[in-house]
Amino acid sequence: MAKMKRKDAPSKTATAKSTPATNVPAKPSEPFSFPPPHLEPFYSTLDRNHVYITHVDSQPYTLKRRVFIVPVLMNIAFAGLLLWRLYVAIPTYFAIFIAALGHHSEHKVDIQGTSWNGLMTVIMNRAFLFFMDWSLAKFVLPWPLDFFFGSPSNPVGWRRNVGFRDKEIIVRVSRKWDKALQPGWVENDETTIKECIMPALGPKLQQKTGYLLMDKYWDLDFAEMVHAHAEVDSGKLKLDDFEKTVWIHSPSYGWSCWKVDGNNADTQKREKISAFKDKLTAMGKENLFYRWVELIQYESSQPGGFDLKRQEIAMEKAKKMFEEQGVDFEQFWEEVGGTDGLPGMDQ
Repeated sequence: MAKMKRKDAPSKTATAKSTPATNVPAKPSEPFSFPPPHLEPFYSTLDRNHVYITHVDSQPYTLKRRVFIVPVLMNIAFAGLLLWRLYVAIPTYFAIFIAALGHHSEHKVDIQGTSWNGLMTVIMNRAFLFFMDWSLAKFVLPWPLDFFFGSPSNPVGWRRNVGFRDKEIIVRVSRKWDKALQPGWVENDETTIKECIMPALGPKLQQKTGYLLMDKYWDLDFAEMVHAHAEVDSGKLKLDDFEKTVWIHSPSYGWSCWKVDGNNADTQKREKISAFKDKLTAMGKENLFYRWVELIQYESSQPGGFDLKRQEIAMEKAKKMFEEQGVDFEQFWEEVGGTDGLPGMDQ
């Protein structure tokens, strides 16, 4: 289950392509800028080593409650399983311990009177017992512990303090991939923005409630969500202050933020591309997205530019390419809202 700032393996893509900074500027570069001074009570408590994304989750509180009850029940089930296993295991381990000290026990083995096959069976059975219980303690026990008792906050603590609201502040924190970033990466590393940050700002923000937005790049910062709501509830800040914003810290100029305008043309294009790719991925046809990109790049590089005639040629080739893989071309574009907003297709 989710836990506070869980440290997962860094993204190979972001790690491999991050570029060391040169000539780090003394102020943020576009689209980042210095945050408004009145937001300092919020961003001053953020961890400088991470990247953050805030937004307001407007899904109905009834949906949020239904979504949250699933991990609650799962973690209760895990806790029950572990307690049952503890109840069953304690007598067994106590008997083995007593036998190891040389006292009479049902688990004491008569080494002299037991065959080699019998001894090997006992060894294998106990090794399997130890391994299974170690696995439960190592991999399963942390889930309910972090879910109910994680520090400095946890999913249960978040819900206990914030409750369920129609408008909730969501604070996402980058996972371990951010360790590969260099000072000034915003100015020198477009790959990270395109592959790690932009997809997290896409249409899924409107399609999913905040608790479902955790993935290989982003976790939820439950402590900061409680903190943000406390600032709003006290009247010091407003919900609008947390609308779709990216937060980063630079050793050169401190905290900066990017207030993402949902009406911005570039943002709309990125969200359209993200929806296009997500649709194909869900269909198991992600390769079609990359083939389509290659096709558009090739056609747009031809003499005369990517005019309407060249666009028609590209779409005919794309139609054939899609149909070869069993995708209904017309229906697909209807479902993703047409080609308007896609690179080279907005003329």
